[in-house]
Amino acid sequence: MKFDEHERVTLELEKVIRDTQATIEQAEANGLDKTMPDDCVHLFNILDKAL
Repeated sequence: MKFDEHERVTLELEKVIRDTQATIEQAEANGLDKTMPDDCVHLFNILDKAL
């Protein structure tokens, strides 16, 4: 993999991480972590895999 390809993949991964964290924060702020806990678990799993 060339450097620019590596950098592009890294930037895309960082965006996925930020977007997922923002979605989790929104879900928790709206109580979805209590009403839809399975969906929140999936979001945490996405974040864990990305990290």
